[in-house]
Amino acid sequence: MEAGKRSANFAKKQGVSSGWSDLHFPYARKGKIGLWVELKKIDEKLFKADGITPKDERTKNQIETGAFLVEQKHEFHFAFGAEHAFKIIKDYFSEEKP
Repeated sequence: MEAGKRSANFAKKQGVSSGWSDLHFPYARKGKIGLWVELKKIDEKLFKADGITPKDERTKNQIETGAFLVEQKHEFHFAFGAEHAFKIIKDYFSEEKP
């Protein structure tokens, strides 16, 4: 298997469920009970050309899971590239303002 590539069968054998984020920080901050971050390539798109329809079933599952997590008082983000992910994480763990 090519580095950075995952097959559905390999992921399933590892117990990975479609839709759950790459990173989870189970630490309460700023009124949220945890942070979830789904990593994407910098230029990756979430939707088809219509801007409404998710580009594939995996992305649809990620969007739906993210919405569920937000309803449950978690913070959820898609991060497009490592720098974006670092910013999201840094913002979540930054000092709370009064």
